[in-house]
Amino acid sequence: MNTAVDALVLWLQTDELQMIGSPVDGFSAVDVGQGVFHRYTASAQVLNSAEVAALVSWARGQLR
Repeated sequence: MNTAVDALVLWLQTDELQMIGSPVDGFSAVDVGQGVFHRYTASAQVLNSAEVAALVSWARGQLR
C-alpha cells in the first residue's frame, strides 16, 4: 500500500499465505525453487507433493 515500495520478495516455506491470505493485492511473478514446505499449523509436518502443487497453483492464481 506504500507507493514508495517498488518491489517486495516473499519467500514461502509454509502454506501460511494460503491459509490466512496474501498481504498484497497480487503477485507479478511466481518462482518455485528447491526446498521443503512445511504445514503452517504444525511446522514439523512436511507438505506432500499434492499440497505443494496446490500451494503453487494458489500463488499463480494471485498473478496480476
